[in-house]
This record gives sequence, structure tokens and C-alpha cells, in this order.
Amino acid sequence: MQPLNEVLYGTLCFREERLKYYHHRQKAKTNPTKNACIILDGMDQLKLMLPQLLHQMKVYSSAWRLKTHLTGILNHGREVIGFLDLMQWPHDSNLTINIILRVLQRMNTILDRLYLQMDNCWRENKNQYVFIFLAVLVKLNIFKKVSLAYYHTMSSMYAHTFPSFSSKLAIKMIVIHT
Repeated sequence: MQPLNEVLYGTLCFREERLKYYHHRQKAKTNPTKNACIILDGMDQLKLMLPQLLHQMKVYSSAWRLKTHLTGILNHGREVIGFLDLMQWPHDSNLTINIILRVLQRMNTILDRLYLQMDNCWRENKNQYVFIFLAVLVKLNIFKKVSLAYYHTMSSMYAHTFPSFSSKLAIKMIVIHT
């Protein structure tokens, strides 16, 4: 069991991160011509495997299912986007950078500040390629400042984005009668 001071420190850090995130989110909503606050996160793969069966039967439990991957984007004050792929690309920094580029293209404007929040995955998000890409955005004067945070993306993404994708997928469930 963790000592009480470590638990309290973790709780205080989490609260401080949340407050900073809320501040950035509000800046993006109140001044969308200058600021963007974007959360990027991948969805649990088991919820996306197709077909989604209404009743899981033992006969079909070992059947092949199509693997899919969903990356959700919550661009505060602008839009919610989902990028769905059929596992045809490696899930690494290249995919992350391409998704960020597509989101920026959709915004179709040059802003002062980009606040980007992603999960703490070294393979996809927390590596030299993503850092260099974000530095190039500043060097090319696309943004004056880019802030990158690796903290709890799940609470915001799962509350705002993923339920809508999951519910749309659930509507299309396949019922197999035996």
C-alpha cells in the first residue's frame, strides 16, 4: 500500500493538471481565432471489433472478427472527430502526426497557440518524432507556441467522444439466431 503522502501528492498533481486543462479548454472556446485545445486518444480495441454481437454465444466466441482502431479527437470549441482504420497502418508516431495534420487542415486557419493533450504512450505519442514535428510547427510560424501535456486523456475523451461512436456501433449490431 502506498504511503498517505504519495497518494495526496498524486491527487494534488492530478487536480493541478485538470485545472490547467480546464483553463486551456476555456481559452480555446472563448478565443478560437487564437487558441486551439485538442485531445487525442485511442479507443479500447475490444469495443470496436466487428461484428458486434448482441448476445455473445459460445459458438461464436472463437470466430474471427475484424480488428479496427479508432482515434478520437476532441477539438474544443470546434468539433469531435473520429479516425477509424482497419489496422492497415502501424500505430506509431507516424499515425499520430498524420492525425494531427488532418485536424489542423480541417481548422483551416493559423492560430497563435496549440494546446495538445495525449496519453502517455511512448510508441505513439511520447517520442522524438512527435516532439520534432511540433517544434517544426513553431519554427514554420504555424503556431507561436505549442503546449503538450501527457495526462489523463481518458476522462474527457470517454465522457465526450467515445460514447457517441460506441452507441452508433451498437445500433448496427448483428443478431444471429440459432
